[in-house]
Amino acid sequence: MTRFEMRKKLRKACSKAKYIAVGAFSIRQGNPSHVAFSSFVKYSTMKVSALSLMGIAGVVVASPSHAAVVNGGFETGNFSGWTTTGNTSIQRLDFGSGPVERISQALLSTQGSTISGSGLETFLGLASGSLDGLGNGGATSGSAIKQTFNANAGDVLSFSWNFLTDEDSTLFNDFAFVTLSTLSELADTFSIYASSSSFPPFSTPFFQQTGFNTFSFTIPTSGTYTLGLGVTNENGPDADSGLLVDNVTLTPVPEPLTILGSLAAGGVGVTLRKKYKKQQ
Repeated sequence: MTRFEMRKKLRKACSKAKYIAVGAFSIRQGNPSHVAFSSFVKYSTMKVSALSLMGIAGVVVASPSHAAVVNGGFETGNFSGWTTTGNTSIQRLDFGSGPVERISQALLSTQGSTISGSGLETFLGLASGSLDGLGNGGATSGSAIKQTFNANAGDVLSFSWNFLTDEDSTLFNDFAFVTLSTLSELADTFSIYASSSSFPPFSTPFFQQTGFNTFSFTIPTSGTYTLGLGVTNENGPDADSGLLVDNVTLTPVPEPLTILGSLAAGGVGVTLRKKYKKQQ
């Protein structure tokens, strides 16, 4: 159903309810012999008002649906809904940091079975050299996850993340990144040591971490999007880094028609209640 058709349906429902309510009131003021018919119309008024509100509710429900991110908190204990590459795992409370939501979170690591920087770019649909172009040096090996979803303009995609590393502050600049319409860095090794907010070492299997932060992105136009998250070594696997991810959420904004429908439903209810009281 198009927005035009939904607006037309809304106007028709409101007009019909108002017409019958006014008619009932008019009969009440007329010939006493019409009392029986007036009672019938009162009943009809209440019935139509209910149907009208149901029609309005139908209009509201008929507004474009929002597809939620699947398994955004990783509470299934696996990566259902996601596509992964490299070394990815589900971590719980005993990991030493997080989760921020319930009991599970995702860990992407540069340790063990990973793929090359060019492999990450291919997996995420990035142009060759994109990761090196972030300015941290050569992306040599890492891991990533991704999920494709539908969203409307104005929806907000957000998630919590924590970058962790074993790298020394002056050696290799491992980094974590996100791709959603554009590619951008979340954090890197040098930024941890340059920040006073870094946590004490050994609270997790890694030496240092940024602590959890929130990434937020407002969808510019309605369509299909792919969220990609990754972490990579820079110029060598001498030390490992990781990225914790949790609470990936797509928050819809109310459609203008939904707001209109809610206001109309409230207005019709108040009007009919006043009309009915006057008929008593």
